[in-house]
Amino acid sequence: KQMATIVTVTLKKESHEVIFEGGLKELLSAIIKSFGNILTSVDDIGQLRVYDEEVEEFVELEKSYGKIQNGTKFNVVLKKKRSAETMGSLSGGGGCLQDYQKFDSLKFEAVMGSRADTLLNSLSTLTLSGKIEQLSEAECQERIKYHQEKAQKLLEDAQRIYVCFLVDCTGSMRPWITTIKDNILIWKRRLLENYQHGQLHFSFVRYTDFDQPSTTRTTSLDFTEDPEAFTAFINGIEIGAGVGGDEAEDVLGGLKVAVEQLNWNSNVATKVLIHIADAPCHGQIYHGSDVGDSYPDGDLSIKLSDLLDGLCKKQIQYYFGYIKQQATEKMIAEFNGILSTFSGESCYIKQLDATNPESVEELVFNSLEESITKTLSFSGCIPKGLIEFDPHLPNWDDEVQSEKGIITPPVRPNLTENEVLLCLPSVMATVKRGAKPFAMGTCRYVYHGYIIDTNTHVVLKENKKDTHFKRYLENYHAHLTAMVYAEQFNREKPDTAEAVQFVSPSLLEIRENSGWKHFSVEPYIEGEYLKFNSNAGYVAESSKINDTLQAFSHYSWQKSGERLIVCDLQGVVTNSGGALLTDPSIHSRTEELLLYGPTNLGVEGIKTFFSHHTCNTVCKEMELRPYS
Repeated sequence: KQMATIVTVTLKKESHEVIFEGGLKELLSAIIKSFGNILTSVDDIGQLRVYDEEVEEFVELEKSYGKIQNGTKFNVVLKKKRSAETMGSLSGGGGCLQDYQKFDSLKFEAVMGSRADTLLNSLSTLTLSGKIEQLSEAECQERIKYHQEKAQKLLEDAQRIYVCFLVDCTGSMRPWITTIKDNILIWKRRLLENYQHGQLHFSFVRYTDFDQPSTTRTTSLDFTEDPEAFTAFINGIEIGAGVGGDEAEDVLGGLKVAVEQLNWNSNVATKVLIHIADAPCHGQIYHGSDVGDSYPDGDLSIKLSDLLDGLCKKQIQYYFGYIKQQATEKMIAEFNGILSTFSGESCYIKQLDATNPESVEELVFNSLEESITKTLSFSGCIPKGLIEFDPHLPNWDDEVQSEKGIITPPVRPNLTENEVLLCLPSVMATVKRGAKPFAMGTCRYVYHGYIIDTNTHVVLKENKKDTHFKRYLENYHAHLTAMVYAEQFNREKPDTAEAVQFVSPSLLEIRENSGWKHFSVEPYIEGEYLKFNSNAGYVAESSKINDTLQAFSHYSWQKSGERLIVCDLQGVVTNSGGALLTDPSIHSRTEELLLYGPTNLGVEGIKTFFSHHTCNTVCKEMELRPYS
């Protein structure tokens, strides 16, 4: 027929010539007729979009239809609507879901007329969502079992700890060394009480100064589980030898023994170095002019960058307990500066206040708990090789070219949990991004970004290893779900509790020669980032804002009908005293274990949270039920 249009439509490698007359509804009806085994009626179509290559943007089909001619190339995106009943099972966990079956995007490649040119290979939600995967009940149960076993192994591995105490044993350090000796059994007992699979191996490295013979300047005890052997070694330490006539000490000599000579078990996930000292190392670059140093050039036989590189490669988490912060802060700043050039923030040395020997007991145990959390976060995220970092903000006007991308629209207030599933990239955006990341989290590289359309400074987060778009969707889904519960919490919280907010996230896709590159996008926020709780049981010390956030996690479990819990809360404290958070994790019941990404530790994760949670005044005012 002269008035008919012939379109070649390909779905799942099955092609049909679709002949139709008229407009949008007629085209859809013809497609449905050809693919009746997948699409049953026009009403099943929730959304239809067209990407027009000529104008490089999405257009309404009705508008594009009038200018379609032979040879015009375009991609059509069709997404099936979910019925209310199905959506309820999604949010309630009643259905058996595979990885992102809920994002039912169907890919249609269409060529007008007789031309059969190769089309755009990927388009937004299509390529990124991947093909629709239908699983049988048995396959679904097998996948859930795999995730359960993986989560269990991650928890068990993270709770096996190798900890080395690196201690300055000159001058007046006896009270701190005595505290370490007296608390070894206490730390071991507390670890077993808090973590079902807890194991603690400990070692000790003693260092002094250059006035001591090289054979005795440093001594060490390799890793042992035997508290008696550890105590006997410390009792034999001569404290006070090697004062050296100046203030600086042989820190690098001790660090070399700790990193290179101890037998760090490569099969152990959680490795911790706790360094306690009241003086910096030799070398003018590591301290101020008020610190006496008879060796201003430092120890030229030891290359610090090699030691710190080895520290990162062995995935050793470094904590520094300062006794005289003013004397040592420049040294730690120099160490962190070197670490940042090849590891971002993944091996960042955290400083802790050890000025009071009595505080060391809690300082050490809190460090061990935090290390377990970091280990779980790092699991499966360690990248291959090193990457360069640039901490500076790019000059957006001169240095960076703009790129075209597709981004999710702004998240509207009062989003429901059902609607979270339907948020996908759909808005064209012009973006600039830094050439190198300025930081690195546990699983992602972090770039400076600039959205030209909205004149917004943002951060772009790129996964290190698992770069498939479904991982970004899972994290985005968890983030939006956390926002839903935060809004509900703020409406129901007592006046004594602070406000809880999450930054509004987006998903961004940028077209490159090799395909689509994906990023999680968040507003750039100034302030000191704090960790309030983790997905492995860590809870920060009690304070007004921290009590609010622990109560919020508890609230999310009760409000969701005991289906899930929002945790791994981190971010900044706002000027009004509330919290602005990012990157949450969600643990869920078994039937939803395939949702919310790899940090979802399921029922074991929920149990772990409540084993460390003590209900506070906010919990009680909100009448939150105890976990059972």
